[in-house]
Amino acid sequence: MSPPLKTRIPRNPRAGLIYATSDSQQDTIIRDLMRIVGAGRDFSVDRFDPDRRDLYNVYMIGGVIDARLVNFVTANRDWLIHTRVILFGFCLPGETCAFDALAEPLGDAVLERIAVPLDPSGPDLPSISAIGLRLKAFKDDGGAKLPTDELREHIESFLNMRKHCVLCTGHGDQVRATSVSYKYHDGHVYIMSEGAGKFANLMLNNRVSIAMFAPRMRGSKVAGIQLAGTVTIWHPDSEEYRKIVELKGSDYERLRSLPFILWALDVKIATAEFWWGDLTDQGYAPKQVYAFDS
Repeated sequence: MSPPLKTRIPRNPRAGLIYATSDSQQDTIIRDLMRIVGAGRDFSVDRFDPDRRDLYNVYMIGGVIDARLVNFVTANRDWLIHTRVILFGFCLPGETCAFDALAEPLGDAVLERIAVPLDPSGPDLPSISAIGLRLKAFKDDGGAKLPTDELREHIESFLNMRKHCVLCTGHGDQVRATSVSYKYHDGHVYIMSEGAGKFANLMLNNRVSIAMFAPRMRGSKVAGIQLAGTVTIWHPDSEEYRKIVELKGSDYERLRSLPFILWALDVKIATAEFWWGDLTDQGYAPKQVYAFDS
């Protein structure tokens, strides 16, 4: 029996996915889940080395719930009960996954039990995608978190120091990424645009993503941010347009005199995923998530 290991939380959250499968479709589902979870590695139940157990801050254990997984949990219970565990099981329509044989020995270490549907006609990709994102959220939640107020200060400093970003829009099979200039203020990103293809997407889907990247510089490591939010489009005749122009320090009359309409995009930020290598030196996970609506 392995002796208990003193828990060490990796600053950069990592997932260990330990599984048992019985056919190629199940193997494919495991690979799909691991790609979505990211920042980790998957191991068939007979290939995991317990000596590497401190490399991961969350364990996802599942697949075909049979003697292979039960024996693994029993043999490794002494250290698994000191970690964070997500159980998942493959289930055919109408079946109930038998999680108890895995969950009971692990007690409070089990954070969630997730049934992964098996469709005899082929993988249920929307369900697998959604489950993968749920698993990823558990992984990401395990990192050392920056205090909320301090995180917002870092995010706003990053946004205020820059003027250009990539605005991503999409609807159906039509996606677009456009390099634009912007102005940030109090949870909003303001962009001026004369129109074009992105407005076709915004007409049908006002949800957008904004990305920025800062390369490694002297005294600072790589940083980047991804924002998610919703867009409101303002016409030059609106009072809101005037306020945005004033905030950006532009000349309203000059903009009105242009031979084309310059629309104002108001992106209300919902969440920010901020990544900065310097945070590891401060004892925090390099990736931090901030909810502007909270």
